[in-house]
Amino acid sequence: MAIGADLDGTGGATSRRIAGEPDGADAGAVRAGAARADWALWLPLAAAFVLLAWHAWQYDFITDDAYISFVFSRNLAEHGELTFNLGDPVEGYTNFLWTFVLGLVAAADLPIELAAKLLALACAGVTLATTARLLRRVGVAGPVAAVPALLLASSSGFACWTSGGLETQLFTMLVTLAVSAYVAGDAARGRLGLWLALAAMTRPEGLLVAAVLGGHRLVGNLVGARRLLPDAGERRTLLVFLLLWGPWFTWRWWFYGYPFPNTYYVKAHGPWQPARLASEMWEVGGHYLAVWVRQVELLWAAPLLAVGVLARRRGRLVLVVAAAVGAAVATVHLAPASWWPSSPPARGAPAVPAFVPGAVVAVAVLVPWLVELAGRLRRGDAPPPATTTRATLVSVLVLLALVYLPYTASVGGDFMGLHRFIMPVFVVVAVLAGLGVDGLAGWLRPPWPRVVGLGLAAIVVVGFFVTQRALTRTSLDPTRLGNDRGIDTPAFLIVYTEDRARIGRHMAPCFRADDTSIVGGAGAQPYFGRMRAIDVFGLVSERVAHEEPRIRARAGHTKFASERLLVEYDPTFVFSCYDLHRQLPAPRLPCAGYWLGRGYEQVTLHIPGLRERGEYYTFLAKKERALQCPGRVP
Repeated sequence: MAIGADLDGTGGATSRRIAGEPDGADAGAVRAGAARADWALWLPLAAAFVLLAWHAWQYDFITDDAYISFVFSRNLAEHGELTFNLGDPVEGYTNFLWTFVLGLVAAADLPIELAAKLLALACAGVTLATTARLLRRVGVAGPVAAVPALLLASSSGFACWTSGGLETQLFTMLVTLAVSAYVAGDAARGRLGLWLALAAMTRPEGLLVAAVLGGHRLVGNLVGARRLLPDAGERRTLLVFLLLWGPWFTWRWWFYGYPFPNTYYVKAHGPWQPARLASEMWEVGGHYLAVWVRQVELLWAAPLLAVGVLARRRGRLVLVVAAAVGAAVATVHLAPASWWPSSPPARGAPAVPAFVPGAVVAVAVLVPWLVELAGRLRRGDAPPPATTTRATLVSVLVLLALVYLPYTASVGGDFMGLHRFIMPVFVVVAVLAGLGVDGLAGWLRPPWPRVVGLGLAAIVVVGFFVTQRALTRTSLDPTRLGNDRGIDTPAFLIVYTEDRARIGRHMAPCFRADDTSIVGGAGAQPYFGRMRAIDVFGLVSERVAHEEPRIRARAGHTKFASERLLVEYDPTFVFSCYDLHRQLPAPRLPCAGYWLGRGYEQVTLHIPGLRERGEYYTFLAKKERALQCPGRVP
């Protein structure tokens, strides 16, 4: 009988049938061939990991938001409290599992910053290996199965947020493992529940991923098995999920007092003032996605992704669709601006609204697929068993992207550049690109598929690396510190965080235990200064999160505490009203008027090494505090 069957019926470049039962010398030859195939995959995978480690090292930073989690982690290690300010339980983080693990690191007296980078790199490495496993599961073998890993390692965004100190790579790994377990079928149902529960404990979007996989499974059951109730494997998934996630959710609601993190109430709760900001938030989110599309050259990759989605078998339909998508992409990029209903946006964006190319690609890719599916349902045909694994993988990836991207737009994207908020979609695109390479080569007859597959893989990976290398250099350019409609560059994030860390270290000896501070960024400055503080954006303030309206259309910064509310905290220092400058005398702070009439004064410190706008730091402090601190300017 046949073994090593074409797992998905695609006729892909690396899917092969071996006839007969091997024995003796034949069995040895098969084992030798399998060993060569393993080496052909693991060598490029190892190269991808080395490339990623090098690429992440180009960034090598901890962003300010990561230090917010580090404060929680340190307090957990030193005081047994998962709080920002001791005795004040406010859930000012959305990454419990990451924060908790780093708390264990701190309890072991290990450096949190280094551990965060190494853990993120390890998680990213698991993601690379899992993408290769996904492709092998659907019949793609050899070096082509490593294409997604090499693309991810080449990606500036993937590398940037392998550094940065945040939970991005842990969450991406858990989502990728969940998709892999989902595609594996009944044998992995327990693992699926585990990965989904851990993902939901790492980011709130883990629940969104669970809903996508659950919805996909429900539709599959209704269409394929004509049933609604879960089977034993599905009940096992649900049970494992609830046994992990349920007690944690119950504990955090009890401890913090609310069903959702404080950051939810900051970013997505409360009235908009004025109401037009709600639509502006969608526009900002759309711009965030448009920047991603442009920076990763996604439109040029659209024909390859179309092949990855549709190439379940040889046929002219796939070639026609790929050609149509390619023509649409070329038109979008090359047509004069006068063809389109809007003028070119700033910063070199395509001369077309962001939704137009996305709509063209979505229609070209999905309509033929949906027509074929409708025909099958009308005829009562079930998909051939050999196609189900690949069809499951492709359809769940497409569904995940179609849900995740509009959700991202609805919350305004993210204020940090290089797309950390949609990192799981990076994996979706990379896997579909790998399937596209395999599908294109699969149209040829032996021995050409292997040769063409390797050639296409090299062209795709090298071409993408060249574009991303240029993006990495640009994103780290210290002369480019301005933001793009609220999206900060990594270069700015690095300078901002290093300056706040330097301020915190400089002022740490100057603080007293009963001091309270109002800050803008709640990360590096409170972490290194060991300050008791709340931030004006409300991340670590229950009152700001629940009492203030949303007044700004910027992700993570929709609320800004009023002076009326802040003064009720009776702060010793108001660091949110500040200036950095190069010369003396210090300028009068425009935001100081309210405070100067209430017993505060401007204080200026000279802090060597500040880079953003100068080494003089001016802020507000209570006069009666009579602050004595090194570098104070008379």
